Amino acid sequence: FVGWHLTEPRAGGVFAAPRRPRSLPARRERAARRGLALEAASVLLWRGHTVFITGAARELPRAALPTLATLGDQRRLSGPATARALRDGALAAALYDWYRAGYLCPA
Repeated sequence: FVGWHLTEPRAGGVFAAPRRPRSLPARRERAARRGLALEAASVLLWRGHTVFITGAARELPRAALPTLATLGDQRRLSGPATARALRDGALAAALYDWYRAGYLCPA
């Protein structure tokens, strides 16, 4: 409950999903060059294997946590860090879903 509550969007927090989201392979190429960043209203926290972002929870492998810690703490991932993250199937799927929901944007 605390993870959901602390990451719940604040009043006025707006997330604009991309009008024409790129496919995962196209997104992977662009993100590997530019990196990814959290949208201004996004909040990312984790506890154990559970990652909370903007009021939603997702279970991810422990190996994904260092990358998510960087994203949560620095609010962005560099191009090389993004390229490494997008090689992990579960983490790549989560990042792509969050991009499509408007929680992430190109850095």
